[in-house]
Amino acid sequence: MAELAARHPELQWRWLDVEDEAELMDSVGIDIETFPTVLLCREDRALFMGAIPPQAEALLLLMDRLGGVGAAPAGIGGPAAALAAHLWGRQDGPEMCAV
Repeated sequence: MAELAARHPELQWRWLDVEDEAELMDSVGIDIETFPTVLLCREDRALFMGAIPPQAEALLLLMDRLGGVGAAPAGIGGPAAALAAHLWGRQDGPEMCAV
């Protein structure tokens, strides 16, 4: 993730330790058991949430598909949307992307 954050400084990256943030995860109704799990958002709108292979290229491919020219993926709702809205307003913590 640190490599990707360095390669894409135009994006906001947030790291969320699900064990340290257990109350938040409970409040939005998310139980993560597979790592790495990523939440990709456009501003406060969740576009994707799920486990991915632990290779940088897998995340880059997913990011390209969701954010490519002309791509306008529909947002996803439910718990992922609630978590995205919460994280969008956060300014604290290391700047990386993954939950």
